[in-house]
Amino acid sequence: GETYEVIVGVYTTQQNAERFRRENGLTAAQAEIFEMYLSGKYMVSVGGFPTNAGADRELQQWKSKFPGVWVMKRRR
Repeated sequence: GETYEVIVGVYTTQQNAERFRRENGLTAAQAEIFEMYLSGKYMVSVGGFPTNAGADRELQQWKSKFPGVWVMKRRR
């Protein structure tokens, strides 16, 4: 299946992604880190949703803290 992930950060190493999460006061429950296998980048997601509309609603909640937040379609 696929989900629509609300992405607040993209990093080249898992350590940098974890540092971003920690420095922004996000817990592992609030922000998942996953690797994009083709690019090798580590994405920091604050939510995965079955629809783009659901992800867009969540994105609006994070815009003030993370102005560069965006939605990505993720195939699992």
